[in-house]
Amino acid sequence: KSKNLILISVDTSDLKESFSIEEALKQIVGFNNVKIKELREKNTIYEINSIYSVKHINFGLESKNLKLIKTDMDKNLFSVESY
Repeated sequence: KSKNLILISVDTSDLKESFSIEEALKQIVGFNNVKIKELREKNTIYEINSIYSVKHINFGLESKNLKLIKTDMDKNLFSVESY
């Protein structure tokens, strides 16, 4: 099965929350499949390279009341939103 490349932007204004999101992503897709692509002033962009789809990742994030929301029509970039 081919791997999906998914970019996820995580707001880093709340460090505890952003660390919790990073840990959740690693639990869902595997520690070695989550890499920091870019550090910005207010967010971090993670690169997920995994066989899991956005739908699968969202299923895993559901227990934490989080989900991935597409942010840009041109790229495979998502943000993490709580609900």
